[in-house]
Amino acid sequence: MTFRLSIRKLQCGGGVDPAESNTMSISPDAILDIFETETGLPRDKLRPEATLAELDIASLDLVSIAFEVEDKLGVEIRTDDLKPDMTVGALIEQIQLLRSA
Repeated sequence: MTFRLSIRKLQCGGGVDPAESNTMSISPDAILDIFETETGLPRDKLRPEATLAELDIASLDLVSIAFEVEDKLGVEIRTDDLKPDMTVGALIEQIQLLRSA
């Protein structure tokens, strides 16, 4: 499943100011807050070594996570990059790297 998430940002009129998007770092807690909200999983289950498959995160939840990461943190994630064997820690690192790019 591949699509650009920026369409939603235009429709909702929200998000991070692009001029500020690369100047702030993103804490793991900010990312985990989004995971917790979108999946309904308790924070203690969201261990860095847990894979998305182990957590049984539905593909619709992954899309919601990607939307919220872009909207709240200003980082665009391609949904086809979210693989079941990806760990929570690897996804956090990917988001942080994309933000600093």
